[in-house]
Amino acid sequence: MTKSRKDELSALNILLCLMVIFVHAASPTVSAMDKSSALYAILLTLWRACPCAVQIFIFQAGVKSSLHADRQQSYPKYILKRILRVYLPYVAASVVYYIYLTSIGYMQPGADILLRGIAFSEIAGHLYFVIAIMQFYLLEPLWRIVAKRLDRAENVIAALIVSYFISQLLGYYLADFLYIFNKSEVFLYSDRVFTTYLPFWIAGLAVGRNYEYIKQAAKKSLLPTGLIFIFALSFDALLGYLHNSGRESIYWLETAHSFYAIAAIAFLYSTATRFGPWLMKLRAAKYIDRASYSIYLWHPLALYVCDRIITPLNLSMKPAFALRMLFGYVLTIALCSLFSFGMGHLRTLITTYRGE
Repeated sequence: MTKSRKDELSALNILLCLMVIFVHAASPTVSAMDKSSALYAILLTLWRACPCAVQIFIFQAGVKSSLHADRQQSYPKYILKRILRVYLPYVAASVVYYIYLTSIGYMQPGADILLRGIAFSEIAGHLYFVIAIMQFYLLEPLWRIVAKRLDRAENVIAALIVSYFISQLLGYYLADFLYIFNKSEVFLYSDRVFTTYLPFWIAGLAVGRNYEYIKQAAKKSLLPTGLIFIFALSFDALLGYLHNSGRESIYWLETAHSFYAIAAIAFLYSTATRFGPWLMKLRAAKYIDRASYSIYLWHPLALYVCDRIITPLNLSMKPAFALRMLFGYVLTIALCSLFSFGMGHLRTLITTYRGE
């Protein structure tokens, strides 16, 4: 465990970053397509394959937390580091999005709207992940205790079962649960509450606690996890197609999607253990990995700007889709990676100067 960044986790991080961009860049095209066409079914399948990124991000964060569970670390220092590296960039991004969206008339200006938007991630929808992951970070002492008890298989199984039922009752169906006690208001923020993602975090803790064993097992499991992944994706895509095309109304679609997310974790992690070391030999991959959080924060801004270009040009669907891919992937990744590269060199210069 001497390496500060593990190749397989870095490779998985890059893949998740690309998946998140695709979800947002392809959404207008998926919404606008002819629901009866074969092309729609194909693109919808690709699109449905990507919204598992949040669950896998949380799984990955759980792995890293568990890997460090035995380290002696001050809780205030830990939280301060997370605030500086995760929460403050989120606040900065929220303010920028607020300024942009109010300037184009998409949001009403007001200090209360800004503060509420930051607190509940109501300004830019994709940022809800930060609210969820910060709750896990705040509970770090609890996870250290839990992680140290996940050395035995029966403890892992029990923890996963308990966490699954908690996630269902107090996560996915939290709004329904709270409605029992207060029928005058519906809770709208279940996707921002950590309990929704608890099984994925617990699974990450279990993997991190038994990391080398599971890593070696994952390398040998590419075929079986791949077959399960294909089945789960096909099942999820079918339900998504029936629901989005208007043929059926499937209220339990997100619950079914959680099965796909579990299969995706197993397969994508197995894939990363096999090909991650090769990928991370590329210098560009290292910069993308280190810039991944910035890419996550800022790629919708590039897409907003792109849409402002597309609208007056009245582009047809295919050119508009291509332009959104260009802005989402090429422009965002290039700028964020360049910024990460520059900041890395600046930190090196400062460290060298202080050393002298």
